[in-house]
Amino acid sequence: MFDNFGKWDKEIRPNNERHPILIWERKKLFENDNTLYSIAASGEETWEEIYASVIVYDNENKDCLSETYTKKDALINYFSDGIKNLKTDNTFYDVYWDMVNAPR
Repeated sequence: MFDNFGKWDKEIRPNNERHPILIWERKKLFENDNTLYSIAASGEETWEEIYASVIVYDNENKDCLSETYTKKDALINYFSDGIKNLKTDNTFYDVYWDMVNAPR
């Protein structure tokens, strides 16, 4: 998401956790589709594991990863391809760690 849209629109810190859930709001993900999506992304990287998770809602507040959502497979492919093709520079981490380490 950062590679395509830059810094997130807001962050949520459940239980005042150090690492927030990052939110991008009203983003057009597909060229031939005018649907605007809101994406909440989280993840963790340690020496033992790396994981990423997303929650996606459309502009009608429909859960886009539900079994019945017609564009579910396209969204899964979008995020899978994004993970496979991440930029290798540290721009995201520079912005992210500045935000995480900033006084709250």
